[in-house]
Amino acid sequence: MEALSQKIDIMCREKFRRLIAENIARLGNISIRYTKNNKKLSLEHLETIYNSYEKVVRDIPKQLLKIERTVRLKYLEPMSDKRRCDILRKMSTDVELLINGMDDEYRAVYSKHHKTEEFEQRAQAILAASKKKIEEETVKLAVILDQEIVGSDRIPPAGLAKVYGLDESTLVDLNAIRPLQNLHQVFDRLSSDERARAAFDGIQKSIILCSKFGTGVEVDEKQSRTVEARRLKKNSMVAGTLVLQELIYNIQIMVEQLQLPEERRNGGIVCKTWDRLKDLLKGYEGEEQVLNCLTPFFQMFALHEKQEGV
Repeated sequence: MEALSQKIDIMCREKFRRLIAENIARLGNISIRYTKNNKKLSLEHLETIYNSYEKVVRDIPKQLLKIERTVRLKYLEPMSDKRRCDILRKMSTDVELLINGMDDEYRAVYSKHHKTEEFEQRAQAILAASKKKIEEETVKLAVILDQEIVGSDRIPPAGLAKVYGLDESTLVDLNAIRPLQNLHQVFDRLSSDERARAAFDGIQKSIILCSKFGTGVEVDEKQSRTVEARRLKKNSMVAGTLVLQELIYNIQIMVEQLQLPEERRNGGIVCKTWDRLKDLLKGYEGEEQVLNCLTPFFQMFALHEKQEGV
């Protein structure tokens, strides 16, 4: 998925910039400390500078590959050989530019201490070690992703988008991918239970119904192109999206309770969550229909008799 790789690249560039900014700030603090002690650009100071660069060189593959793994597991998207080679090339280039920058910045200073050759040897050694580490870790990550994704029973985001009639980008904005994947996993394991099937069907219908909240706002046709009309539509959409996000969040809480053995379930949490759902839906057209869809799910906890009026 080329679009996913581009998304990851944007996140990685931002993380890379933060790592560089942190190193610059760290070098500034180091310089202040050694200047105060009248040891500016002493061998001791230079060693601390070198250690700071060594740290950022270690952190680059560690942090960037962590992003790669997290996002690809979220979308259940493995890493192609081409992607692995691209990562290797980009990260190796970034590290090389960083080390060369350090070399250009401090070579003359090391020369005054008659340590130029030693400095350059160390710089090249850390560069070679870093490139080797990057290659090893990218290969390792590709294998891990293949193992975890091929053996995963989680429904991919594209599948969720199709089921619920939502864009993948909307699912991301709602932070709904993992909760919905977990929802499907839990009820797939309960597929032989007729009550569970009815509850799952109701949950899906409730989410689809709720996803329409805010989309049907009526505006006078004569005023439809005005700023006020556009603002009204936008505010309505935002409100509807927030309700959908809260609906999924509260369903997630109840699903977590459902996964526990009956004796360990917290009835108080379930009832409070159910009450929150009812308050959440108040005032929306289709409120009763959504609650009716969710009722079989709540009844799976056998708490309906304790909750009058449900």
